This record gives sequence, C-alpha cells and structure tokens, in this order.
Amino acid sequence: MKWTKEKIIQEVFSLERKQKRRPTKHDYSNLYTLSKKHFGSWSNMMKYAGYNVKSLQKPTIPDLNSNSFHYFLGLLYTDGHVVFDKLNQTYKIMLFTSYVEEKNMIVRLIKNLFNYKASIRLKKYGFNKRINHEIYISSKKLCGFLIKEIKFPAGAKSLTVRLPNIVLKDPSKAWHFIRGVFDGDGSIINTEKAYFLKICSGSKRFINDLGKLMVKLGFKGGIIRQEREKLWVWKINKKKDLKRFYQLAYKDCNGYYYQRKKLKW
Repeated sequence: MKWTKEKIIQEVFSLERKQKRRPTKHDYSNLYTLSKKHFGSWSNMMKYAGYNVKSLQKPTIPDLNSNSFHYFLGLLYTDGHVVFDKLNQTYKIMLFTSYVEEKNMIVRLIKNLFNYKASIRLKKYGFNKRINHEIYISSKKLCGFLIKEIKFPAGAKSLTVRLPNIVLKDPSKAWHFIRGVFDGDGSIINTEKAYFLKICSGSKRFINDLGKLMVKLGFKGGIIRQEREKLWVWKINKKKDLKRFYQLAYKDCNGYYYQRKKLKW
C-alpha cells in the first residue's frame, strides 16, 4: 500500500475505534514510523488529525497598533473562530480558507504577528468534498487576551458580532481591518452588466457598525439592506467609490491580502 497523509489519518481513527481510546505512539510501531516520515513527528500527525496536542510554543502578544494585527482582526471577525472551553481544556484561535495560497499567507501572518508556527488541519465540506484548511493557534493566554482586551466573542458569533472598539477608536488603522473583512466576507462583482462591491454578515449590528464607519471614512453612498433571512449587506456601486476603496484598502498592506479577490477589481 502506498501511504498518504489521508490514509495514515484513517489508520489513526481505525486504531482509536478498536482500542476505544486515543492512540499513542507505543501502540503501533509502523504508525509511529509513518508519522515521522510523513508529518515530521507523532505530535504533528495527531494535530493534523484534529487531536488536542500540548504545545511548547508560547505566542507573544502583538503590537495592537500594527497594520497587520488589524488585518488579522478583520479576518478573524468574518472568517474566524475562538474556542475557550474550560471543561475540555480546549483553547483555539482558528481561521479558515479553501485556498493554498491564502493558507500560506495566513501562516506567515501568524508567525510574524505572534512568533508562532500555526497548526493546520484539513477538512472536507460539501457534496464535492472540497478541502478546507483550518489554521489554528492553541493558546489559552492568547484566547483570553482576544476575549478580554479586544472583546472578541468566544463560540458562535455570526448573528451577534459587532465591530471592535479598537477599530472604531482609531480610524487610521481601519482600512487594514476592512481589508481583512473584505477578504473574509466580501466580494467584488465586475461584469458587463454590473460593477459593485459588497460585504455580507449574518449580524445586522455588524453591518450597521460598518456602514457608520464607512461614512466616517468618506463613503456616504453605501447601501445597507437585507438580502435574505439572517444575511445583511453593505454595498457600494459608484465607480469613484470603488476606485477609492481599492486604493485605501491595499495601501501599505505588506503583502497581506487574498490575491484572488484583488485580481477581480
């Protein structure tokens, strides 16, 4: 049999079912050898399979005024999740993407911001079994910091989240946050019949907050509407506004953006 990462992970799950407990590296010597060959270590393999693995890494608290931290927050508020589960001793900060280039960029961003090598777990979604990359940081300290200092909501947030005060208080950094929001939940429609930008959220309050911020930033022509149940949208369609949005969103971005979205302009 030709071993792949996916087949090895299935072997891990099979061993767990047989033993009715979490496998260890002493259970099956061949699996331990495969873990080192294909993942670099047993711990890396177990992380890849989705098990909680104690990490010796200690992420640093970043400069809250940095452009890259505001971009990270934009991604986290739209396409991220924080788990703070005392009962199961699980503390994670997670970001998601289906694209390898974006996964690599997020890993680089996390390394530069937190001095932390992020873990990656592959999941498959939908009927076509599209692979999604779950990029995460395991740190109780960092989770606690985001919840306490930034007021980021742990657990389900899609219907209740609001813009963080750290962005509202300092509009000079707002465009980096907005670029992250656009990468997470925004889209640009550029066809012969239509040219507009929209940012979506399940939270009406998030979209209202965003609309007010954009007015402060000089975008008075933004449209807020409900597209369907539990989906709110902020939209601009004037060419001068679209051009200005592009110029401001990608200024001093230091390479932190989703290339596939920038190419649609």
